[in-house]
Amino acid sequence: MIDTVNETAWRAEFEKLGEEQVRKLLDETIPDAHRRFIYKWLGEQASARLKMGTEHQHNERTIANWTRVLGAFTIILTGTSILTALILYWTDQTSRLRDRAFLYFGDPPVTPYPPSKPVTWGVGISVTNAGNMPARRATVRYACPDASSRESVQDPFSLAKWADAKIGSVLGPKQSVVLQGCNVPMEVINDAKKNLRTVFYVVEARYIDGFDLDKTRVTQVNRVFGFDQSGGQSLQFTNSHNCSDDDCPK
Repeated sequence: MIDTVNETAWRAEFEKLGEEQVRKLLDETIPDAHRRFIYKWLGEQASARLKMGTEHQHNERTIANWTRVLGAFTIILTGTSILTALILYWTDQTSRLRDRAFLYFGDPPVTPYPPSKPVTWGVGISVTNAGNMPARRATVRYACPDASSRESVQDPFSLAKWADAKIGSVLGPKQSVVLQGCNVPMEVINDAKKNLRTVFYVVEARYIDGFDLDKTRVTQVNRVFGFDQSGGQSLQFTNSHNCSDDDCPK
C-alpha cells in the first residue's frame, strides 16, 4: 500500500483495480486517511453512475419524445396529403357538376296546321344545354304515341315509333334550340279531347358532357296531353322516363 494520500496516484490505482477490489481494501487495516479517501472515491463512482444513468434516461426520453413528434408530424403530413387529395377530387367533381353540359327539355310548342282548318298538330321539341361546356355528339329522338283511354299504359316509351330530330352534333353552352317534332293527326287530338284516346309526348337526348368523353349522357321526358271541358290543353308529366343518366330505366 502507498502510505501517503496522493489522490492522483490513488485514483489511477483504483481505476485499475475497479470498485469491487477497492471495497475489499476497507476490510484491511489501513490508515483512516486512506479509508476516508476510499469512501470518497466510491461515492464519486456512485454519483458518476447515477449521473450517467440520469443522462441516459434523459436521452432516451428525448429520443422517444422526438420519435413521437416525428410520428405525429408524419401522420399530419399523411392526413394533409389525403385531405388535399380529397379537396382536389371534390373540387374537380364540383367543377364537373357545375360546368359540364346538361341537356334538358322545356315545354314543347304546339302549332295547329293549317291555322284556319287544322288537320294536324305540330309538336316541337325545345331543348337547352344548361351547362358551361358544349354538348357533343348530341342526338335527339322523339315520338307521340297514342292509345285507347281504356288501356292502362304504364310505359309509353314501349309504344314509341321513334324518329330522329334534326340537330347539330354540338349544342353550345347555354344554347337553346327548338326542333321539329311530331305531327299528330287532328282526329287523334279530337278523340283525346273526348277522353277516347290518350296522347303522349316522349323525347330522349344523348350526348357527351365535355368531361367524360367515353360516357354517353341521357335525358328522357315523358308527358301526356290533357284537355278540359272548355277546350283548354296542358301537358302533364307521367311517372316514368322523366329522368337523366343513371336514373333512367335501362
